Amino acid sequence: MSLPEQIWNNCFRYGKMKKMIINCERCNCEYEIVVSIFNKKAVSECPDCEHRNKVKLFKSRISREIEKNNLHGMRFSGFWIRAVAYFYDVIIILILCTVIFCGIAIAINGTNGYGLSWYGINWALDSFDVRIADTLIYAVLFTGTFLYFWIFVGAIGRTPGKMLLGLKIVNGSDYKKITWLKAFARLWAISLSSLVLFIGNIMAAFSDKLALHDYICNTRVVNIREPKKSKLIFYICLGFILLILVSILVIFVIINI
Repeated sequence: MSLPEQIWNNCFRYGKMKKMIINCERCNCEYEIVVSIFNKKAVSECPDCEHRNKVKLFKSRISREIEKNNLHGMRFSGFWIRAVAYFYDVIIILILCTVIFCGIAIAINGTNGYGLSWYGINWALDSFDVRIADTLIYAVLFTGTFLYFWIFVGAIGRTPGKMLLGLKIVNGSDYKKITWLKAFARLWAISLSSLVLFIGNIMAAFSDKLALHDYICNTRVVNIREPKKSKLIFYICLGFILLILVSILVIFVIINI
């Protein structure tokens, strides 16, 4: 396929072009033209009488929303790119929850005069009763994870992990940013998707690219970054994840030798 044909096909694939039937102003014959959904007017030459017809185009609601939300060249995101974005979100959550838990430990137990040094933080953590520590860890992890996803998705429609990969959560009907209430409901729907071996999440790997929680809440995860740039960043992020996993495996093997 030649480069012009690829560009032409991509315009239809990503929803930038549409076909429409018009009548010639001179001979009144009908013929088909192809126009961009982002243009307000176009000029087309009649194939019979060669009259140049001026065509006024009215943007559809969806095309206006695509333009307003910067979703030009919109593509739906499947399972793997979502999984990579979620991995980075988990790393951020663990770091934030660790900082919060250490802060709680210091506030309750103090640092025994060591201040905010490694020894002071370690002393504060060791001073906890095991049951109290376990309860606090679970409480901080649950609350921190819930607030992290709800605040980011409710406020801007994307978490830091999704920002990194160029993903955005939008309404499935009009492509607007989802509301705080829908972001809240989507969190509980995600828990349903994860109940049985994450089957609800794996559904996004198929042609519709919709997970179970997307069906329940009528949402879409779209990629608003250019295809080539999006692929490059995806593979870089995936490579970094593999590097982390290999490093952990090597450390584990060395410790147990």
